[in-house]
Amino acid sequence: AEDGVGTIGAAWSGEEERNASFQYDPEVMGGYNLDKLRLVEVELLDPVQVRTITEDVDAVIYCATDFEGNRPRAVASLNAAFLFRAVASPTKGRVEIEGVRNILEGLV
Repeated sequence: AEDGVGTIGAAWSGEEERNASFQYDPEVMGGYNLDKLRLVEVELLDPVQVRTITEDVDAVIYCATDFEGNRPRAVASLNAAFLFRAVASPTKGRVEIEGVRNILEGLV
């Protein structure tokens, strides 16, 4: 909510700086139903994981990254396919395309 206070570090930062933290103020946010909010870390490229976490949910808000730790996934995994795509089309990431598709299919 707009009343939230917190920090989220950049994916390419060191491990300590990547951590996210948020402050809850019960006086201001008590009526937001945050007790119904569930934060889940999942591999968006795995349709089975995505279907599992989207079961019986009303809405999904996701943050995706093509980083593994503080390195781009194409470099971190030494996957030739990821590396080729990163070089051939650096603005199109698998997570953004396939991840969104997996989430939408999981909600159907």
